[in-house]
Amino acid sequence: MTQLHQATEELLPEDPYFLVDNPLFDLDSWKDFKKTEKQTLDIDFSKLCFEFKEQARHLARSLCNNHGPLTAAVYGPWGSGKTTLLNLISFFLWEDNQLKNHKNIVVKFNAWLYENEKIILIPLIGHIIKAIHEHDRYTELKDLTKALLTTAFGLAGNLKLDIPFIQSIPIIGPLLSPGKLEISKLISEFSKNIKRQNGDNFLEKSIHYSSHRELKKATENLKGCRIHIVIDDLDRCMPNKAIALLEGIKSILSHKHISFLIGLNKDILNEYIRKKYRDEFGLRQFSVERYLDKIIQVFYIIRSHDPNDVKQYLAQKIDSIPNPEIKLLIQKHRELRSFLQISSLGNPRALIRLINAVIVKSQHEIDDDQFKRHVFECGLKSLSPELFSELKEHAISRDYIGFVLSNTDQLNDFISTFAEPERTEAILRLLNCDGEYSQKWLAEIESD
Repeated sequence: MTQLHQATEELLPEDPYFLVDNPLFDLDSWKDFKKTEKQTLDIDFSKLCFEFKEQARHLARSLCNNHGPLTAAVYGPWGSGKTTLLNLISFFLWEDNQLKNHKNIVVKFNAWLYENEKIILIPLIGHIIKAIHEHDRYTELKDLTKALLTTAFGLAGNLKLDIPFIQSIPIIGPLLSPGKLEISKLISEFSKNIKRQNGDNFLEKSIHYSSHRELKKATENLKGCRIHIVIDDLDRCMPNKAIALLEGIKSILSHKHISFLIGLNKDILNEYIRKKYRDEFGLRQFSVERYLDKIIQVFYIIRSHDPNDVKQYLAQKIDSIPNPEIKLLIQKHRELRSFLQISSLGNPRALIRLINAVIVKSQHEIDDDQFKRHVFECGLKSLSPELFSELKEHAISRDYIGFVLSNTDQLNDFISTFAEPERTEAILRLLNCDGEYSQKWLAEIESD
């Protein structure tokens, strides 16, 4: 066995070793249940630490009561629980189907999976068609399916694209087979007629006009059925694809009885839009807020989580740590749990990442003091790698921190040169959480 293989086996043992960053509520737990005859689903929400359940139920009810067109957004930093909230909303929309005679069609779409598509709107339309086909009332929605197909083929035709995703949907194959409704042939003939009458310059505009008119007509005749499209990870796509999908939703798919719910990090999206319209197009007076107001009518912001909820979530994650020695050490020492909670800034994903970092550093047998140091250092490094390096490398900075540790103002002034305000506050809390240990740690790295 080579040294590399041996090192890899030590770092990544065969047994489950790390915590997995999964949504708090995963749709896989109920997707097969949709096919059963039961009207309600008994779900244990006790492990849902944050206030997502009631928030999701309220947002789902608002979507059900709105006739559309509507585009709503859930804003929150990465790792704050947007996917969990979107999954819960999707579940409550489905549950409303069971109680109210299947009036909702719920479409889940992960934009990040399709960012390499030339036109990301096409796979989104494919997901909508697929969800319609799987719905009990799909036979009543043939006109809408045809209109969506016309739109997809029209978009693809402009760039001479193949759209295998849509053609692979079971309901689509027969529609495109000989002797059936040949959508591609209809579009081709329609395009030739437009070209003969108006020339090439009007072709794209005419296709879009026709598909928009057909979609508008089909959605107005939905007869109480509403389509809710839930989009996740849009802010992880490349900026041009994210903006193109947002604008496509507004200009092409915004119709009566259709609502969109989009989960995204607003700060990231703002930077995307600002970069495009201010930097690339030179529109210095461009307002990102007014731009978004035109597209997104309603939004919900995931605020900082309640510390008690974070504490409960941390307890659950500690309990699920695969390594029993590490689990016991964290459960035994309250200050270690405080270190982790403070350093995560209340972000669920950051908390998992911190615990995994501690697991990596503590994979070999260690004593209580070594483990406490690992937890403290992982927390400080996650809050400010720059401050951590400064303290490790420069004795004068360590001496200064030790001297002003009890003076909040001076300590704040020093730390703020290495971290933004929110992180500066957290570092202050971390250092003062166990001031005696902070002094001890400063002395330990002095002698390293």
